[in-house]
Amino acid sequence: MKNSDKILVVDDIALMRDLLIKELATLGFSDIHHASCGDEALKVIQQGGFSMVMLDINMPGISGLKTLQMIRELDSDIFTVIVSAHSSAENVKQAIASGANGFIVKPYTMKKISDIIEKYRSTRCPA
Repeated sequence: MKNSDKILVVDDIALMRDLLIKELATLGFSDIHHASCGDEALKVIQQGGFSMVMLDINMPGISGLKTLQMIRELDSDIFTVIVSAHSSAENVKQAIASGANGFIVKPYTMKKISDIIEKYRSTRCPA
């Protein structure tokens, strides 16, 4: 089953981007884009049509949290998930306060990705 939702994966580490893209494809998503930093992500998002962004916190240039705030200014409806190895209570609190819809801790499992996708789908098609 293919899912037509347009997703952006943002991480400065190519291996992490590729792994997340592969897992999203396994879950049926086919329109997956990627960016390696916040500046690039914002340019891509301005093209429009994105329904979900999965965003690392620690990146060169604009931080993931600042990128998240800027995404919210561009399009407050994009379901945005922070994906980070830095899962301190402060990071999670800042992410949620900045408008994140979820937080996944690296290293993540397919179950964690699947759970956040279920949360995403429930916001798009409430039961």
